[in-house]
Amino acid sequence: MIEILVVDAQGLMLEGLRTILELEPDFRVVGTAKTPKEALQRCEALAPQVVVMDIPDPCTEQVDAIKAMKERHVGIVVVALSCHNTNNCVLGTLSAGADSFLLKDSPSEDLVRAVRVGLMGGVSLSPPVARRVVDQLRCLSETGALPMKGDTPLEIPLTEREIDVLRLVAQGLSNREIGEALYITEGTVKNHVSSVCRKLGARDRTQIAVWAWKHAIMHKGCLG
Repeated sequence: MIEILVVDAQGLMLEGLRTILELEPDFRVVGTAKTPKEALQRCEALAPQVVVMDIPDPCTEQVDAIKAMKERHVGIVVVALSCHNTNNCVLGTLSAGADSFLLKDSPSEDLVRAVRVGLMGGVSLSPPVARRVVDQLRCLSETGALPMKGDTPLEIPLTEREIDVLRLVAQGLSNREIGEALYITEGTVKNHVSSVCRKLGARDRTQIAVWAWKHAIMHKGCLG
C-alpha cells in the first residue's frame, strides 16, 4: 500500500482529497493535518511515503515544512496543490523540494498520476505551472542569474552518461523511464542522479532539471 498524508486547512478539502485518493486500491490515507507544523508532527509519527499539501499564498510556512520533510525523511514525495499560480507559490515550493505542483482545478486523475510519478522519481506540473517555470527560466537566462554553482555546463565535470541522464531528468522522465531509454538499470540511474546532484550542488532532481533548463542542455548538441 502507498501511504499518504493529506495537508489542507479546510476540513471539506481534506475529506474530498481522502475520497479521491482512496478510490485507488493501493492508496491509503494514513493521516491528515491542517497546518505545516501538524504535518511535520504527523510525518514523524506516521512516516508516509507521500505528502499531498495545500499551498496558500503566501506560503512561507509550507515551504519551510517541505524543506524539513525532505531533510528528515529520505525519499518522501511531496505533491503540492494550490489555487495560486504565482512565482512565489510555484518557484518557492519547487525550490523547497516539492516533486510536483498541481492547480486545484486539475482533474482528479492528475493527482493520482502525480503520486505514482513522484514515487518513480518523476515530476508532474499543471500546464500553466509548467509555463510559469519556463518563463522564469527564460528570464534567468536573459539576466545571467545562476541557480547553482558553475558559470557554464562545461565547468561541471559531468560524464557523458551523466549528461544523458540529466537531459532526461529535465524532460520529466522517471528513473524507470530513463533506464529504459538508456538501456541501464533503475539503480544505475539513481546513482547517476545522485552524482549529478552532488556535482551541481543541487538538493534534488527538480534543481538539476532547473540547471539543465537554465543552461539549455535538454537536447543533444547543446553542450560544447
